[in-house]
Amino acid sequence: MLVIQGIFQGCLQAALFSEVTKVEFSWRSKAVNHKATLNMLGLAFQAASDQFIMMSMAQILQIPIARPIFERELANRMYTPTAYYLAQAAASVMVFCIYPCFTALISFWFFGFEHPDVYGLLDWIFCLALPAFAGSLWGFSFGTFFKSEATALQANIIFILMFNLGAGHTTN
Repeated sequence: MLVIQGIFQGCLQAALFSEVTKVEFSWRSKAVNHKATLNMLGLAFQAASDQFIMMSMAQILQIPIARPIFERELANRMYTPTAYYLAQAAASVMVFCIYPCFTALISFWFFGFEHPDVYGLLDWIFCLALPAFAGSLWGFSFGTFFKSEATALQANIIFILMFNLGAGHTTN
């Protein structure tokens, strides 16, 4: 599912921000400079917030869903909580690194970056992987506070809305 969502988001970013970096700044036209700056801010915000939101929503349910099994195995002393959480976080991060890779592989070639080579692509993947990693760990740690899946999802949505309160003013 993350592959399909990554492909969709890559196509969406490519369609919305095609050739966004090709606009030349002008000494005479404040409107051209304003539009170019806002388009770059829009790309930066959309790329970063998309990665954070997708990964936090994908990760938030990991612990509440597995809580009954975890509590039973913890009561039987099969492992310690530290070992469980480290293994769960490591396994999830390995799976969730796929999403920024697919998003970047599709969208990178359409933005018109100055260096459209492999190193530029790796830089773009890394730029998308950082908020994805932060969102994944946010969802994982935030999900440990709730026993109910619905409560965890609602709380995550509320916090994401609070994180993005100024975003419309910044990018529009």
